[in-house]
Amino acid sequence: MCRINILWEDETGAPQSQAGMLEDRSRSGAGISVRKPIPVGAKVKIVGKRLDFSGTVRYCRREQFKYLAGILVDVPQDLG
Repeated sequence: MCRINILWEDETGAPQSQAGMLEDRSRSGAGISVRKPIPVGAKVKIVGKRLDFSGTVRYCRREQFKYLAGILVDVPQDLG
């Protein structure tokens, strides 16, 4: 687990951000915990001390005093 910042745009195009925790990460996805929900389908950028990646929110559900969001990580296209 590590501290992260999550950046996205709301439905009006206004920039949004909040701090959170990276709970887990695999090659294709990541689980994060945040205080406020992030809309499903939002394109997000995750930035931490040693990581920087983008993806799409697949789910965001309340769990006790926080929200758990599943992020489908963008995979770079093979241009070769």
